[in-house]
Amino acid sequence: MFPVGERVGTPKDLWNSYIPGTIECGTADGVRRVALINWSERPRSFCVGLAGACSAVEHFTEEDLGIHSGEYRVTLNPHCSQLVCFKPISE
Repeated sequence: MFPVGERVGTPKDLWNSYIPGTIECGTADGVRRVALINWSERPRSFCVGLAGACSAVEHFTEEDLGIHSGEYRVTLNPHCSQLVCFKPISE
């Protein structure tokens, strides 16, 4: 699921479950990447905190997920995932 690289992802939600669903994949070239994975049988909501306004794009599909300020919220269907690339917007 993850692009090949030298960076190691850091799980951010192990206190909620023994299976991580939010994985911080690092920042490269000013773009922060966060993997969101719904392992469950029900829809699951995710919230990623952002420092300021960012444009969001899904890494694999290149779908434009819009501009978000302060946080990115999404609900994923069962067994779905997103690898979201956040690029800060200069004001």
